[in-house]
Amino acid sequence: MPIKIGSSNITDIKVGSTPVYRVDKGGVTVWNRGLDTQRVTIGSDTHVSVPPPFNEQITVYYTGFQKGELAIPNSACDDGTCNWAGGVDYDWIKYITSSQSTSGSVSFQVDGNQPNSGFTTMYINGVAFQKADVIYRNYASAENYFVSTFSWSVSSSPFGTAANGTKFWVYFV
Repeated sequence: MPIKIGSSNITDIKVGSTPVYRVDKGGVTVWNRGLDTQRVTIGSDTHVSVPPPFNEQITVYYTGFQKGELAIPNSACDDGTCNWAGGVDYDWIKYITSSQSTSGSVSFQVDGNQPNSGFTTMYINGVAFQKADVIYRNYASAENYFVSTFSWSVSSSPFGTAANGTKFWVYFV
C-alpha cells in the first residue's frame, strides 16, 4: 500500500539502510510494507521431560508467544490473525531450545491446512527468515483439526535476551 507525500506515492520507507515495516498515525496503521504485521509480547517458559528410552532429563526453553493449553505465560499477539493465510489464527510465534542443544528453532503455527506459500520472508527484530529455508509441516493436531507449522533452525534467539513483556514486531513479506 503506497503512502502519499505531496503528489508522490512512496512505496519503500527506510531509516538509513534499515527498512521500516509499518507506519502508524494516531494508533491507525497508514502504511505497511508486508502481507502481515504482528506485535508480539514475549513471555518465556520451561518444560522438563524424561523421554524414554533414555530416561535422561531434557529441559526445553520457550521464548515468544503461544496460546492454548501450552500457552507461554504473559505472552500475547496483538492481532493474532494471519492475513496472508485468509485471517486464520496464529497458535504461536516462538523460539525453542533445550538443555541438550547449542542451537534452536524459530517457528510459527497457524490454524488450518495452509499451503507452503503466501509469503517469502518473516522478520523478527530485523532478522530475516526466508521461506526458501523453512521446514514445513501440515498435520492433524491431537484435537483433530489441521495446523500448519513453519520452522527454521537457528544458532540464537531473534528475541535476544529481552525480558518478559518486551514487544517485538513480526513482519511477513
